[in-house]
Amino acid sequence: MSEIKIENTNGENGENKEGEEIKDYVETPVEDKDALIKKLQEEINDLQNKYLRSLADYDNLRKRTQREIEFRTNEIRRNFLAKILPNVDQLERALSYSDSENFKKGIEMVYKNLYEALKSENITKINAEPGTIFNPLYHEVVFTEESDEPEGTILQELSAGYIYNNEVLIPSKVKVSRPPKKEGETLDEV
Repeated sequence: MSEIKIENTNGENGENKEGEEIKDYVETPVEDKDALIKKLQEEINDLQNKYLRSLADYDNLRKRTQREIEFRTNEIRRNFLAKILPNVDQLERALSYSDSENFKKGIEMVYKNLYEALKSENITKINAEPGTIFNPLYHEVVFTEESDEPEGTILQELSAGYIYNNEVLIPSKVKVSRPPKKEGETLDEV
């Protein structure tokens, strides 16, 4: 391997010698130009690789940060919705028990507006109508009751459940049917 040697064209104290021509560059003989070119090319390749890795690291960091922001934002919304949705359910129940017509109209308007606002946030109510089949992905059994209905049929929705962005936010709490007890059979065997 050859080295580039820079020769001092000035005198010992950095002064020009009289009569000498001053050059802008230093000519240095290179013994093995191919080896020097190869070494420089390897250094360029190494620097290019480091640059590309740095770009990839930066891009990965940017994507990871974006995902984390989206996750945190979604989590905040979920927490907020989990607090407000039980109130919607209670409001719905209050409507069913009110006697005064004006009171009922006012509550209905509030309920409708609130429900439309939730719907615009991709909130949908889980279907738990009596007669539908229990689905553990969407329903939570609070208790069972003997019935002539097929086993696992929802008999009553006790509180509403909701889906947010295709994920169950709150499962519906339901009462489901179980087959009638046979003589001598205990509840644990049913």
